[in-house]
Amino acid sequence: RSGTTTIIDHHASQTMIEGSLDLVAEALSAVGLRANLCFEVSDRGGREEGLRGLAENDRFAGVVGERDNTMLGASVGLHASFTLEDETLDRAAEIAGSRGVGCHVHAAEDVADVSDSLERCGVRVIERLNAHGVLGPRSIAAHCNHLEADEIRTLRETGTLVVHNPQSNMNNAVGTADVLRLLDEGVRVGLGTDGFTASMFDEMKTANLLHRHNAGDPRVGHDTAVRLGFAGNAEAATRLFGTTLGRLEPGAAADVIVLDYDPPTPVVPGNFGGHVIFGLTGWMVQSVVIGGRIVLRDREVLTVDAREIEARAREAAAGLWKRM
Repeated sequence: RSGTTTIIDHHASQTMIEGSLDLVAEALSAVGLRANLCFEVSDRGGREEGLRGLAENDRFAGVVGERDNTMLGASVGLHASFTLEDETLDRAAEIAGSRGVGCHVHAAEDVADVSDSLERCGVRVIERLNAHGVLGPRSIAAHCNHLEADEIRTLRETGTLVVHNPQSNMNNAVGTADVLRLLDEGVRVGLGTDGFTASMFDEMKTANLLHRHNAGDPRVGHDTAVRLGFAGNAEAATRLFGTTLGRLEPGAAADVIVLDYDPPTPVVPGNFGGHVIFGLTGWMVQSVVIGGRIVLRDREVLTVDAREIEARAREAAAGLWKRM
């Protein structure tokens, strides 16, 4: 209902690992969303927990690899350098290579991640991940808030996708990526939410404001947020799903969203970015087509009973709070 057609999700449920990705995939498939899924591997609960997470990624990637469709993909999920041992990183890269997928990892989100890598391994986060084979053109390094020049160069040379998450970064007070420098250096950058919001329109607005605020200059980053949300994300999704996404052309995936937007000023190629940032919102989305299938029409979800699901979610949430 916010106009999103494709989810790249980094799932974690440490008390329910085996089969968890199947459940997520089933729910997303029922709604009609395209999804690339992985389980968040971490050694913070012990080596056994890390091995189980790796096995779940391996199993699920194998299942996905047997299917000939562009609606479901897989990656190997990794929490972050500071919760992962060298052996875990090596095994993750091995699984990704054997399954023909990439890794999805939080990288240098907080300065604590950098400090840990330097103290334990003698190198910074990006260099450590690269040394263990985690980076590459189908891998996602989320955040990348605390980088030095050689790390940026490594991201460019490996073709790794960086995903900027401005609202999550602000909420967690962990700093923010130098997106303009990354782009200038030739790194591929997209825009994500890290679960903070359902609306990419909100994320683009925040990214636009954040970088101007940080620079103390309202001229900084004109159309950068739109560039990330459209071109950057289209390239990332195209790489991960192996089909053209984010374009209206023959042979591309038939993904279209329709918005009810009647502005008092003209919409022309030169001001499209301004309308996206200052005019459009997720609540203007009227209809959504994903892979040629209409899943939302006149703001009504056609694939599942959204009201029933929301009622069950509210009931489950209340029960969860009682247990906590």
